[in-house]
Amino acid sequence: MPRDLDELRATNDRLLRILDAGARERLMALPDTVHVSVGIREVGDGITDEFVFKVYVAKKLPAEQLTPQRLVPGVVDGVRTDVCEVLGGVTCVDVAPVVEALAAAVDRPLIGGTAICNGFLGKDEQHPNNANPVLSKGTLGMIVGRLGDRKPCILTNAHVVAAYGLGTPGTVVYQPEPVDAHYPGGPLPWKPTSAGNDVATVAEALLTVKIDAAIAQVIPPSSCCSSSGAKYSLLIKELNVDKTAGGITGSMPPVADLEVVKVGIKTGRVEGTIVDADAPFAIKLPGTGERWDFIGQLKIRGHVDVKPNEDPKLAAPRLFADHGDSGSVVVDMKTRRVVGLLHAREEPNPPLPPDTPVPPTLLGVASNITDVIDTLGIYFADSSDAPGVTGGFSDASADAFVDAPELQPWLTVPALEPLTRHAREIVHLVRRDRRALVAWHRAQGPAWAAAFARSARVPEYRLPAAIQGVGRAEALSSLRTALVERGSPELAAAFADAPPALFTALATCDSVGQLGALLDQQPT
Repeated sequence: MPRDLDELRATNDRLLRILDAGARERLMALPDTVHVSVGIREVGDGITDEFVFKVYVAKKLPAEQLTPQRLVPGVVDGVRTDVCEVLGGVTCVDVAPVVEALAAAVDRPLIGGTAICNGFLGKDEQHPNNANPVLSKGTLGMIVGRLGDRKPCILTNAHVVAAYGLGTPGTVVYQPEPVDAHYPGGPLPWKPTSAGNDVATVAEALLTVKIDAAIAQVIPPSSCCSSSGAKYSLLIKELNVDKTAGGITGSMPPVADLEVVKVGIKTGRVEGTIVDADAPFAIKLPGTGERWDFIGQLKIRGHVDVKPNEDPKLAAPRLFADHGDSGSVVVDMKTRRVVGLLHAREEPNPPLPPDTPVPPTLLGVASNITDVIDTLGIYFADSSDAPGVTGGFSDASADAFVDAPELQPWLTVPALEPLTRHAREIVHLVRRDRRALVAWHRAQGPAWAAAFARSARVPEYRLPAAIQGVGRAEALSSLRTALVERGSPELAAAFADAPPALFTALATCDSVGQLGALLDQQPT
């Protein structure tokens, strides 16, 4: 039976406290362990509702082939374990053969769950024997706002609109394909020059260890630089159970066992369950074959699809994601808040022969929406009551120092004032400046922010000494260095003027409550 969100968060928090109290350290000390997280147990091609410690290894072997020192205990601190291989997969971009005189511009507005492409012609990675050029297609996740100028942008994957480095800021995004996308006979990839059917231009496209994400600024219909342009909608088609368009009420951090839904151009509207909200994942980049490792990903299994008058016992699960669904937003079914950005699916192991249908039990993979928001500097306008077409972005709530309401009361203490005075600049640096952004993620900044938010929400929670091997003092030091180096002279002066005890308190406090008490003791 589905559990409510408060129950899921409480269970996740309880198990994370056990992990941080020493269970993670003991499990990571085992020779084959590469990652440990909290999730739900997988059994064969299905899942249960039992919360476990997910222990990831490079290759899962039968117990009889392992020495006692390599065996993962079945139970750790009262919690059962589930040994899993690090998931390997492929991106969920689709390809289409190139033809001349493609469709002209369609009726709009732009709406989530529809097709977009970047106009680059390339080789067919999905069918290597096909010598004809193809266009890559993906899904328009939804329309979001960009902090700073508050412009409406398409949210999707970097590999959908930027072709893994081919696209740069300013690259045109089309819906449908560019009208002159015929093959000229030159070397691939090749970029059409058509201005027809263009709807947006790439503003940012990033492939990091946490995200595969991009935003493209919508071209207004009145633009003199476009023969088309587009009105847009804040809705996502077929999001609701009755297949009507649905609105988004915001975003929230994902948790294991959350029931979610996504709308993509290949598999359509599919419901599923998050198996793990902090999983490792690896893909081979198209073209180069280079291995790319992600951390902190969502693993999602599609629900069983019971057709009318069908015996539920005979019903099969639906494939949560396939080629073409890249860029779909993953949404909590109850609150209609975005929790992830889908970019890949599990690859069968061993690989299937060509043109063999993929098993419907393969998992979909999505980036944590919190990491996407932090990195791209975007926000979600509340579209729960939005009309079909809208041009307004009036929600400024995302432009906060820390995107965690639980922490806001603690940020007003006098000792923090020299830094909170520069909150907007700090947020801008860790989201937009490359040097600060890299330092933020290497220091496990999003994870530390989540830990502090959890401490504010759960008073008995104790802040860990380290996250993924990065100690709190080390994280503060590296981030402070990057902000001073890349920030304004005024920000550097604020760090210099901050009481030394402030950083000691941040590095050593056991909880947000204790931190607040310590900071209240500091002189203004």
